[in-house]
Amino acid sequence: MSTFFEQINILPKVRENLQKMGIKTPMPVQQQAIPALLKGRDVLARAQTGTGKTLAFLIPPWPRRSTRLKSTCRHWSSRRPGNWPSRSTK
Repeated sequence: MSTFFEQINILPKVRENLQKMGIKTPMPVQQQAIPALLKGRDVLARAQTGTGKTLAFLIPPWPRRSTRLKSTCRHWSSRRPGNWPSRSTK
């Protein structure tokens, strides 16, 4: 039987690190929040301290952040520094 973290769409490295930390089953707040966050939905979670809220909100963005970061790096590496946009400080 596969675990919750094996069934959801997260990066293999994130899954490996969860296993290394001994996290095999999600807390209830994680089980409810992570699938919704992976679908791009907004989530408001309320639970006691120590129930895994922070981890629930940190896991889902990694696939998107990784892709976005690669695309941004590729975009900026092809531009000369003189052509980079800058912000004016007025």
